[in-house]
Amino acid sequence: MMKFVLVALMALALPAASAWAQQDVPVDYSSPLVIATADGARHEFMVEVVDSGPARIQGLMFRNSMPPKAGMLFLFPESTERSFWMKNTLIPLDIVFIQGNGVIHHIHEGAKPLDLTPIPSNGPVPVVLELNAGTAKALGIKAGDRVLHPDVANSLATDAGNQ
Repeated sequence: MMKFVLVALMALALPAASAWAQQDVPVDYSSPLVIATADGARHEFMVEVVDSGPARIQGLMFRNSMPPKAGMLFLFPESTERSFWMKNTLIPLDIVFIQGNGVIHHIHEGAKPLDLTPIPSNGPVPVVLELNAGTAKALGIKAGDRVLHPDVANSLATDAGNQ
């Protein structure tokens, strides 16, 4: 009897989870961010800031789209090697790994939707920015460029030595 109840509950939950995964999740792209490139260009984005465990875990999973000049900014309390993956992420992304002083350390371009392959930061960082795939290349954004955002400049006081 218990096995039947468990199977019945799972059968009810799967369609609901599947339907939720196909809908856009409410978002808050309200925080302005600028990327200043080495050639003097300034590219403005509106980002959703995530700085808590559950929000960081959820990330952009289950979202069907993201506006062209939007992104998700992940803030962590310490600088360490980071690794992201695209589990349940439906849109291709550029993943920008950022030092606490706002300097871009590494960019992984074109992360594939639903891919479980770990994407490493290639060094310790406390900040990660996800943008639509192709954005970094199209705008000429590269490692060494600077991210200007109030939370990035203050995200890790001990990273000041990297300025």
